[in-house]
Amino acid sequence: MFAPLETMLLVVARLDREATFYFVGDYINRGPESRRVLDLLVTLKNAKFVRGNHDDVFDLILNEHWLGGEEETFDPVTACSWFLKHGLRETLLSYGITNRAIEQFVDDPSAAFLDLIRVTVPKAHAKFVHALPVFIGEKDALIAHAFWPPEELNDDKHIHERIDDDAEMNHRVIWERWKNYQVLAEKPWKRPGFFGHTPVQNYPASMRVMDAMPVMGPMVTLLDTAIALGSDGRLTAVCIEDGQVVQIDRECRVVAP
Repeated sequence: MFAPLETMLLVVARLDREATFYFVGDYINRGPESRRVLDLLVTLKNAKFVRGNHDDVFDLILNEHWLGGEEETFDPVTACSWFLKHGLRETLLSYGITNRAIEQFVDDPSAAFLDLIRVTVPKAHAKFVHALPVFIGEKDALIAHAFWPPEELNDDKHIHERIDDDAEMNHRVIWERWKNYQVLAEKPWKRPGFFGHTPVQNYPASMRVMDAMPVMGPMVTLLDTAIALGSDGRLTAVCIEDGQVVQIDRECRVVAP
C-alpha cells in the first residue's frame, strides 16, 4: 500500500523530524504496489525492519532461505504455489510478471518460474528481504512481526537463548497469533512489545477502543489495522515514547488522532 505508506512517513516526519521508524513486517503481498513499497523502504535511512511471514516466504522464493519455515513442509516451488493464494500474485504483478506466466506456473509448477522471479526482482530487494531479522530489541521496546510468549521474559538475552538455532521458536515469532487471553494477561516484561500480523478485526470489539484502532493489553500493542484488506483498513503508527497514534486510510487521509 504505497500511497498510504508514503503519506504516513510525511505526516510523522512533520510531527517529529528526528523520528526513527520501526516496521513490523509484511512489506509485500495483498496490496497492489509491493514493488514500490520495497523501492521506498530500501532507501530509508531512519528506519529499522523486522521480518514478516510474507517476507519470510518471499526470502525462500528469492534466496532459498527462510527463518520461520518448516523445512519438511515447504520447498521454494511449493511455497510459491501456496502463497499465490495469499497475495503473492499481486506482488508478482507489481514487478511486471504477467498473469499468463503466473497461470502457467499454477497449471504446471516448476523451478523455471522461480528463475523468472529471481531475475525480475531487483537484487536490492532480494538483499533487503534476506537481511530482515526476526526481532529488534531496543531499551524501551521489543518489535517483532507476530508474537512473543507472554509468560516468558522479553529481554534480548532471553530471546536469543530461545530463538537462536531453534526453527520452531522462530516460526512462532513470525507466524503465531495472539490469543485474546494472552493479550489481556499480565506479563513479566521489562519493555513493551509491538507486533503486526493479525488484523485487529480478529479480536472482539470489547478489546478495541474503536474498530480500526490498535489492540492494546498489558505491555503489548497489536498494530495490524488491515490497510490492505478492505476499504475501512488503515495504516497505523504508534509512538513508543508517548503512545500517540497516527493512522492513514486508503484515501491517504489522516484519520487519527
